[in-house]
Amino acid sequence: MRSKSVSACGRFLLTLGSFALASGCGDAGPRFYPVSGTILLDGKPLTGVAQGSVSFRGDAAKGNQTMHQPTGTITADGKFELVTVGKKGAPLGWYRVVVAAYANKLEEGPVTPRLLLDAKYYNPETTELSIEVVQSPAPGAYDLKVSK
Repeated sequence: MRSKSVSACGRFLLTLGSFALASGCGDAGPRFYPVSGTILLDGKPLTGVAQGSVSFRGDAAKGNQTMHQPTGTITADGKFELVTVGKKGAPLGWYRVVVAAYANKLEEGPVTPRLLLDAKYYNPETTELSIEVVQSPAPGAYDLKVSK
């Protein structure tokens, strides 16, 4: 009789687990939307970046509570594309944008960083850059206008 009750219990747990998955408990998380743009310094693409990145930080003051920090590398021609947990894009919402761009090359080793932009852009508390990730952005919506 005991093996029969174990079997019934096993079927119950299997059924319960199947129901939980079907009802969304196994959801893969938020959807990510494409985000790419160009860093514009005085209206022109930022060049001379040996090392650089763009990082979006959820702006809680504007309702974005995400813990994700979509990040992308700045290319030699000033472009970037965000990636979040290994997937291209970012969740919807408002973000404070951190831009870090350095003239230093990795092979220079540990040296004093040579900043290519005003220091305010390197810190999420002082950056003036704010962007809303939306489903259907206008062309150039994610371009970032910065200063030295």
